[in-house]
Amino acid sequence: NKLTRDLLGYAKTQDLIMERVRVRTLLEGVTEKLNPKIREKMVHVKIEIPETLPSIYGDKDRLTQVFINLISNSVEAMRSAGGIVELSAEREGDRIVVRCRDNGAGIPRELQDKLFMPFVSGKKGGTGLGLALVKKIIEDHDGEITLGKVEKGTEFIIKLPMRQENNKE
Repeated sequence: NKLTRDLLGYAKTQDLIMERVRVRTLLEGVTEKLNPKIREKMVHVKIEIPETLPSIYGDKDRLTQVFINLISNSVEAMRSAGGIVELSAEREGDRIVVRCRDNGAGIPRELQDKLFMPFVSGKKGGTGLGLALVKKIIEDHDGEITLGKVEKGTEFIIKLPMRQENNKE
């Protein structure tokens, strides 16, 4: 069942297979995978990432898992057709900052401080392991994830370090 699968995914330690990853390409691939769900909910996904954004060095499959979770959560949070998910990224010093923002229902205040803890969920039937796993994967990449402050909807801010390998083109 879903709880068992999520629990195993959270508990399993996996070696990262590090490679150069273009954030724009990664997010385009994730939205393509989620296209049936996105179309069913009639959500518009906007990707605003400059072509010139440097690559990050990370495990493509694990980072894909992160963004599948975040974007799926955003799409599921839409109460009506016409919702918007905005994905953007920019360089800030030696980090790439990715923002995943939606205009959905938002996260209740009482959950915000413990959102990344295992077994905490605001979704009916949720296991509460999705965002805990997202945080673990980001931290395994020496990155950080925080909940942004928005008036409506939700914004996650992911900061991932760039590595010297990115400059060897």
